[in-house]
Amino acid sequence: MAGGGHTHWTEDELHAFLESCMEEIEARNITSSCPKTQGYANLQAKMLSKAGKHVSKQQVKNFWGACRRRFQTWTWLESMATGLGTNPYTGSIDASPEWWEAMEGVSPPFLFLFALPKPCVQT
Repeated sequence: MAGGGHTHWTEDELHAFLESCMEEIEARNITSSCPKTQGYANLQAKMLSKAGKHVSKQQVKNFWGACRRRFQTWTWLESMATGLGTNPYTGSIDASPEWWEAMEGVSPPFLFLFALPKPCVQT
């Protein structure tokens, strides 16, 4: 049974979640900002059937919000990263350590990126 607490999402679960979200958007159970009540229920059921993961409505809601914030941050970052390249294998931005340091103080929602490893930094 799914609790309302924290849960770890694997890469496969993320893909199942995003695929399920696309299906719910096509079914018009997700609006431009968030899933409708039926959308949340369907996402819970799809996570169980596709990934074998029991999740509560609150966990789906929290993960939806986290994905949305990351997407918004990524689009903001891409607009700031004009002239930089992207790694074709990972999709990460190839930038010098100086560029990453300059970006650290720019925006608070940007902070999560600095906790992630940056394997594609060019020196």
